[in-house]
Amino acid sequence: MRGIARAGFRRPRRVGTFGCVTTNAAPAPLELEPYAAVTAELDLGRPRDATLEREGISTETWARAQAYWLKRMADEAERKRFEVTLRYQAIFQAKRKVAEARLRREKQKGERKEPVPPPVGPLAAAQRELDAPIGATPPPMRAPEPPPVFERPTYALPAAAAPAFAQPAAAPPLAQQPLAQPP
Repeated sequence: MRGIARAGFRRPRRVGTFGCVTTNAAPAPLELEPYAAVTAELDLGRPRDATLEREGISTETWARAQAYWLKRMADEAERKRFEVTLRYQAIFQAKRKVAEARLRREKQKGERKEPVPPPVGPLAAAQRELDAPIGATPPPMRAPEPPPVFERPTYALPAAAAPAFAQPAAAPPLAQQPLAQPP
């Protein structure tokens, strides 16, 4: 019964981005994470226009995002709530480490010596060998001599000693048939 009576006196809460109560009805022009990432790079001294161009953010959008998020964090500070501020700080620190690493890599890349091309003398000699005409006569092949072939000895057997199937049969005489006459 007590819960029902109190329910009538509650004011409706408006939930904004990240689940906190807000009085801003307008959506954020830029999410908190990209805003913190760009702010971290600008904090390192990167040029604003180049950073915004690389991230694909217009100058007008950046100005509206700055006004939005700074007002949002100031409103939270008045209410002694710091959900967005704490999240912004965590993202800012992580993105700053990433930006510092990128800046170090760019500096190291700028300090590197230009690569020296390899010497081409040995390559030219190899190219001459490859361009030379190929000989058309192959070297003589050395194959071993074939083994000698022996003939089988023939054995003469008397005709009576040979079985009947092995004896030669008399060939029938060939008779010539007359050619067919055309009708």
